Amino acid sequence: MMRKLKSNLRMPRRWFRLNRRAGGILLVCAGWMISSAYANQAASQPSTSRPSDGAASLSSSSLQQDITDHYELIIGDNTAQARRLGATKLLELGSPDAVARLVDVLRTNSPTRLPARMAVCEAIAGRENPPVVLLDALIACLGDKSPGMSEALTRALRRFDTALSVERLRPLASDADVALERRLAAIAALGEAGDDIRAVAALATMLEGTSPTIQAAALNAFSAATGVKHDSTATALTWWGRHSTLTGTQWLWRVNEARREQVRRLQTVRADLNRRVVQLSREVYLMTVEGERAERLLSFLRDDLPAVRSLGLDLINDLITDRKDINADAKSRVVELLGDADAPVRLKAATIAGELRLAGALNRLLDALMAETVPDVRVAQVGALGRLDDPAAVPALIARLNDDASVVVGEAALALGNLARKRADAGPPVDAIVTAMLDRYGRLRPVEEDVREKFIQAMARIGDETFRVEFRRAMASSESLRIRRAAISGLAAFGDVASADDARGLLKAQEMEIRQAAVETLGKCGRRLEDLAALTPHLYTRSESDAGVREQAWRAYLAVSERIPAQDVLRLAEEFDRTGDKVDQQRCVDLLRSIRVVEARFESLPAPQRFELLFQLAEGLAQLGDHVGAATSLEQAAALRVLSDPADAVALLARALSARLAAMEDGTAIERSLQLARRIEGGATNVTAAFTEVVLNEAQKRADQATDAQGFNAAMSLLDAAASMLNDAGKAPQAAAIRLHAITRRAGIIQDLLADYLLDGESEARIIGFGPEPVIPPLVSLLEPRKAGSADRPDLRAPTASGEQRLITLARKLVPQWKGLDASADDEQRAAALSELRMLARQTESGAAPAERM
Repeated sequence: MMRKLKSNLRMPRRWFRLNRRAGGILLVCAGWMISSAYANQAASQPSTSRPSDGAASLSSSSLQQDITDHYELIIGDNTAQARRLGATKLLELGSPDAVARLVDVLRTNSPTRLPARMAVCEAIAGRENPPVVLLDALIACLGDKSPGMSEALTRALRRFDTALSVERLRPLASDADVALERRLAAIAALGEAGDDIRAVAALATMLEGTSPTIQAAALNAFSAATGVKHDSTATALTWWGRHSTLTGTQWLWRVNEARREQVRRLQTVRADLNRRVVQLSREVYLMTVEGERAERLLSFLRDDLPAVRSLGLDLINDLITDRKDINADAKSRVVELLGDADAPVRLKAATIAGELRLAGALNRLLDALMAETVPDVRVAQVGALGRLDDPAAVPALIARLNDDASVVVGEAALALGNLARKRADAGPPVDAIVTAMLDRYGRLRPVEEDVREKFIQAMARIGDETFRVEFRRAMASSESLRIRRAAISGLAAFGDVASADDARGLLKAQEMEIRQAAVETLGKCGRRLEDLAALTPHLYTRSESDAGVREQAWRAYLAVSERIPAQDVLRLAEEFDRTGDKVDQQRCVDLLRSIRVVEARFESLPAPQRFELLFQLAEGLAQLGDHVGAATSLEQAAALRVLSDPADAVALLARALSARLAAMEDGTAIERSLQLARRIEGGATNVTAAFTEVVLNEAQKRADQATDAQGFNAAMSLLDAAASMLNDAGKAPQAAAIRLHAITRRAGIIQDLLADYLLDGESEARIIGFGPEPVIPPLVSLLEPRKAGSADRPDLRAPTASGEQRLITLARKLVPQWKGLDASADDEQRAAALSELRMLARQTESGAAPAERM
């Protein structure tokens, strides 16, 4: 009966709670009735906070095993239902050890424990009279911004006696030494406890004499607790002065009546906004023709509903992402929305104003920032001021260095760093920014790592010499990796030898993050051979285990080498070339190329070293497979030898031609080589002889190595491209011999492929690749009338019926116009059909290539 009573009473309580979350109304009288019912029940039944008789009868070991099993259900990789079951069972056991396990879960704040903590909160929310020790654990979790945790804590806190909750929340909310996030969460929790007038009284004390952020949070919670929307702290205090003398019962009736009216108002708003307005508005916009969308967007930005105005700003953000134009009216409206009554709208407007760097937004932003009470909105406003690149924003940003929200302080530092970097020559005096930054940085607590890191980043942007001592202090091993890494990176802003020395001293740090930051800074500041020597061990696996550090070390090595005399870099490149390692060969090429691409550095070398660089670069590129790059370097090297050693120039051009032929640039390679050769006076005969020898050798190599149609075609096409040069040099007979050699080899390979094809039908694609001209003659010879057992290639004589049909199918794929050969044809018909095949094959070869016929 009592269980049924509890169920009946609980339903309206939950209904009003849900409505309070959606729009904010709780009929406190219902809560009061429930409290009375529970009080009567407590008087007639034993407390549920003590272990049941059944649990007491369990042996100690059995109880401990149950506790362990349930605890494992909570923290293990289980479903949400299983975790909640484990938490519920521990609550039912109720022993000190069981409750201690629940406390342990709640107080272990890590991302992996979030599902377990949520499960405990849900179990508490479904339990009457949970142990009071859990109330303390829940309050310790306030301020946790993990997804869903805030709502879960709110539901769980409602299961405890309101008086106890208020007693614990009030000092937490009012303590100025408590972290801001925890205070704000405690204030919000007091707002949820509005059915107790003591919670409202606690909130009223925070409406004055506190920071703007606390006052704003207290005002919101006060409005939620009283069920009356208060526009300012003054009106709230006036209202409280009229109601503070109410008794508990009178207060409950008063709040209940106020919230009835609030429900009616919020239901109307919810009906207008929360269902389909935003969705339908977006659909209307997307269906609007392109030319009319600007007007539609402007109507959204001017809409009375905050959600629709927010939609308009989202659509502007989409336009920014798509790099589309935004008209002047929309930009002006964004500036106006910087002072919107809705906080999410103000936040989005500030972000967009910064993205677009809107002219005229400065004064509106400054006014909005001065009046803003929501920290996240202030962050967006400060970020926008930093993007506007206007020195008039500096005083306001310096003032925000003392904001009561740490996230705003960090963003203000970054914004000042941005402005000082951009306006160092014409903007505000950098000294004022530097002084303010140093003063505020010195007052930051060690635990404020997010803010400290942003200050270091901002100071690095400014690059003032006075920051160097702070960077060095932050590099101490006692600091966290995050701060040390930021400080090391900040040294790069100075770009001098002192910063390089500091970074070089950290290259042997045990932490990979520190080594990587040191390598990166050294790459930006190093300019001496000892800097390169310090980086060298970090190029190799034997002395640097982290691949990311090795890659960064080589980038840094290249960057430093650009600041070192070219003669020294040339020597270092030779050292890399001696190792025989493929990666070091690439490094050698990179160093040589870094000199070659900067004309001034290349010309600073004596002529012999310039020649040596080009020759070494060509060899390295050839070994790495970049034949075109190698040819270009050889041609440039030949240009340096034209006057001093024409014979060497000819040899270099011949090697360049060989490299380009290796890259299969036959026609272009021969034409380019001949053009370069004309610049060599009196060496035409030698050049032609050298070039023809290169061409003949390459053609012979291709003919010898060819195994398919592509290989043989490459040999033939080279001879065709060089035919004029070979004829002029009297090398036509040699070319003809190579061509004949290629044709003979090709015929033999085709014969072998046909033999295999008769046996298993394989290699069809390779055979077709040769085309009709070389394949049809031997194929026809297999289909001609013959006597079995011929001594001429007996393995190719007298194919079987299936083999013959396979050959006919192959022939029709090569020559689609051919009608084929009937299996019952006599010798005369066969001869006529094969004669037609030869003729069509010649016609096909002289015209377009046949389409494949399946």
